Amino acid sequence: MISGCPTLPQRVSAMQTEKAVERVEAIVSLLLPDIKIAIGVCETMEAANDVVAHHLSDRHIEGIEAFNVVQHSLALKLAMDLARIFDVSFGRALDTQDKASIPILVHHLRKEEVAAELIQRARQWVPGWKDDRESDAEACRAAIDRMIERWDSMQSGEDFECLDRIRELRTRRLAHNLVDKDPDPLPYYSDLFTLMAQATAIGTDAQFAVLGIPSGLQERVEFKREIAEVFWRSVRAGLELEPLDAQARLTKPPLRAEDAEALRMGGDR
Repeated sequence: MISGCPTLPQRVSAMQTEKAVERVEAIVSLLLPDIKIAIGVCETMEAANDVVAHHLSDRHIEGIEAFNVVQHSLALKLAMDLARIFDVSFGRALDTQDKASIPILVHHLRKEEVAAELIQRARQWVPGWKDDRESDAEACRAAIDRMIERWDSMQSGEDFECLDRIRELRTRRLAHNLVDKDPDPLPYYSDLFTLMAQATAIGTDAQFAVLGIPSGLQERVEFKREIAEVFWRSVRAGLELEPLDAQARLTKPPLRAEDAEALRMGGDR
């Protein structure tokens, strides 16, 4: 349960169950493309760090600020994507919210009738022996349980703090530019990867439990990383490198994944 979001009774009629299952299917059909796009952004950004940025510490490159702008923009894009993937309105009943997001998806999956209907449908995925049908049903049930458990685990500790920082940044700087309301504290670079990993895991189980299709999201992570590295290796090969001297040393190094400092996503003012 999300603090501040009232829930409606979990037991519903057959008609309400059908509508809730349709809503779950609609959410997953919109949520998965968002997760896939975020994976591409994340892997492109990280590949740039590993292939290009980590090799620039002792080099002077004319116009390197453009590379910093690209990395900064990717980080902002990923933050916005993750804020949408985990979007929820506090103070409103979850049944009344039409967001295609993980919190709303999990809310519907908690309903016993909805979960039972999805599990029953899993028995029809592949016509075959009874044992096969029951195996699919159990796999569906397990996927639903994992989604709920993973989301519940994000309601406290480090993951909760990551979510809070990303939501504050989205509301106070990305979606709006509010006067005298800076995000506090600012997100950390590592927040992006923490939330991306959770979104990928939940998305994997969501596509399987709701659509009966192995999502291949982890394979997508590997594929996007591979093609991003091909691109950034070409960029690195095309750079004209010359040694830095004391006067030419960069004053604003590229972003690095292991940075412990808070990511100032607002950019130069």
